[in-house]
Amino acid sequence: MIQTSPKGATDREDSYCLRVSLLSLIEARLETAQQPQAAYSTMPHPLSSETAGSEAHFDEQCLFRSGDEDYHAYRIPALLSVGQGRVIAVCEGRRDSLADDGDIDLVIKKSLDAGRTWSEVEVLLEGEGETAGNPCLIFDSEGPTIWLAFCRNNRQVFVMKSTDSGDSWSTPVDITDQVLPPGWTYIGTGPGHGIRMKNGRLIAPCWVGDDARMHGEVQASFVFYSDDAGESWQHGSVLDKDLCDECEVVELVSGSLYMNARSRHRKKQRAFSTSNDGGETWATVQHAPELPELSCQGSIISLRDPGSPRQNVILLAAPANTEKRSHLTMNISRDGGQTWPVSRLICEGAAAYSDLAVTSNSEILCLYESDNYTRITLARFNLKWCMSAPGV
Repeated sequence: MIQTSPKGATDREDSYCLRVSLLSLIEARLETAQQPQAAYSTMPHPLSSETAGSEAHFDEQCLFRSGDEDYHAYRIPALLSVGQGRVIAVCEGRRDSLADDGDIDLVIKKSLDAGRTWSEVEVLLEGEGETAGNPCLIFDSEGPTIWLAFCRNNRQVFVMKSTDSGDSWSTPVDITDQVLPPGWTYIGTGPGHGIRMKNGRLIAPCWVGDDARMHGEVQASFVFYSDDAGESWQHGSVLDKDLCDECEVVELVSGSLYMNARSRHRKKQRAFSTSNDGGETWATVQHAPELPELSCQGSIISLRDPGSPRQNVILLAAPANTEKRSHLTMNISRDGGQTWPVSRLICEGAAAYSDLAVTSNSEILCLYESDNYTRITLARFNLKWCMSAPGV
């Protein structure tokens, strides 16, 4: 049990001065990339000169495997990079079956080298015969503080925090009365990660359901947020009913929020919306024909565009097969989610829920369910790999 506390190749130049200038620029950018605020900070993730100019690369490793530590299965990944090479991965440890309800713990692994090697599985929070699930991680770089929002039996919402990069955690606090919108009885945090906006607001993506209709048959997306560093929380308005549910958000250059969400009722196109007031209200939900899906959670993250520093690159990971959960695909937008002209296949086989993070050395990590829910796999790659897709 984890301890708890009380509360390329570049062209060669003949000019010595030019070489010195380039080296100085690289060192400055690498130093910036290694600061804690590089992950989920007030700005989109910067790409260091090293990664932007390196060769395309991709590799994978299994982080959680069914049967390990006596868990029947691991599901619902959440991933967070907190700078200086530290990354944490949280997911549900389902003891008895694949069912969404039951004896379910939250478990954690940690990395000190940007996700190359990992600690053993540790129990972060015991379900004690109930369901502790839907992990949603948020990094507040001002603390720095890691927040974990989660649900118990999809009826209550709790938050707990760590101020030592995930080594110890506070006692969970029930915030259900603050964040559950009126008229809804079923709630799910995230899953995945939330963000800290440039103005300091902490954003947790969320969804609600009416469990009077078959375990939440009617559902909708929303966010809850904090403007006082997690001391109190409140919910925004609920998006259009029954058009989307599980979601994640990014902040655009304009300061508005872009939400991308799982669609519902066999629409088979990912849903999206925008907010100009920090998630308090949302535009009408739309669907993106260029983002096909069956219906599954996806993950989204924002990077600074190395080719245009005033713009962002948005990365979206989601299964792109409309008949089954497979073909996990990385989609790329350079216009705030209006179009998605580039895509790159991460996994052709069975794949489902995922979460994205960017390390302090600017590698992209995608933690995703694979092999028919028998593994949670970590893919590591760079933006050049994404952009080297056939036909790009």
